[in-house]
Amino acid sequence: MESKLLRVERLLKGVADATNYLLTVKDYNQDINQALDTLGKATKSENYKILTKN
Repeated sequence: MESKLLRVERLLKGVADATNYLLTVKDYNQDINQALDTLGKATKSENYKILTKN
């Protein structure tokens, strides 16, 4: 069983890496996908949804 501290550490690293991708945007679509992939791995998620407000 993974400890809470390790989960928090993994999540914070994922957020930091995803933020870095978005702050150094060269190709917006690719960087968004990379950021979402990084967050997915950090949270051990297999899928996600992007919701927009119309």
